[in-house]
Amino acid sequence: MRYLFSAMGLVWVVACIGCGETADGLTKFPVTGTVLFDGSPVEEGQIIFRPSDGNGHSFAGPIKDGKFSFDSSEGSKQVEITAYKINEATQAEAGPIPGETVSSRKAYIPEKYNRKTTLSIMVGSIEKNYYEFDLAP
Repeated sequence: MRYLFSAMGLVWVVACIGCGETADGLTKFPVTGTVLFDGSPVEEGQIIFRPSDGNGHSFAGPIKDGKFSFDSSEGSKQVEITAYKINEATQAEAGPIPGETVSSRKAYIPEKYNRKTTLSIMVGSIEKNYYEFDLAP
């Protein structure tokens, strides 16, 4: 009898592996896709799926060479995409160390795709949660 309960427990554990449920009971689904800006893959950036109703968890992942992959809960999501270009510049004479080369980041994805996003998607228990975002300047 003891072995039967152990075997049943093992079956339950194996069945739950990969079911994508978080500690707070949310079922998560793998989401993947591509992000282009002005026809070219976004080299490096960040993508965030926020609940459209403003309630619940947000999920995010990195964008690398125009591709992203992470897990998200189901439902209607607002999508925020950010990316930065690194600018190498020489400090002006008034800078802390005149002539020193410094790096700065500059956001190049327009606000309509991040802070004031117009992008939305639906994540669900479908065969594939694959999304393509082709952003214009």
